Amino acid sequence: MNNKKLRWVFFPIVACVLAAVVAVVAVHTWQRFDALRGEPGLISLVRLIARPEIYHERVVRTAGVLGLDFEGTALYLSEVDYARRLLPNSIWLTLEQEQVEGYRALEGRYVIVEGRFSKTRHGHFNLYVGSVDTVFNIAPIPTVEELRRQATP
Repeated sequence: MNNKKLRWVFFPIVACVLAAVVAVVAVHTWQRFDALRGEPGLISLVRLIARPEIYHERVVRTAGVLGLDFEGTALYLSEVDYARRLLPNSIWLTLEQEQVEGYRALEGRYVIVEGRFSKTRHGHFNLYVGSVDTVFNIAPIPTVEELRRQATP
């Protein structure tokens, strides 16, 4: 094969490999930047459910619908999952009774949960994919209407 044909085959392959390496380094650097700031980035609840081994024993921030049922304190993927109590689409939250009462006003709302994730603890009767054992904070996610009300004088 002559040099011109070899270049047409070789250079696209090298470009793809180089782009992949740059992407991996960029993602790794961004994750380390979040860790250095001491503030984990927002991780999709879908990712926690699908790949719990990646986040095992790590501090995570994730969003979902808060459920505070007796023996069913969990974070659900959506309002439908919460209404139907679809446990495969949720993770267990380990909360003290005082915390449950303190967050009662947020039940059924979208919230951001910060805490340490465990893939080995599965909540009540081992029904959940994983759990957030040490919950540092639960904060409401405001609706668009709430944000508009706050913005208007």
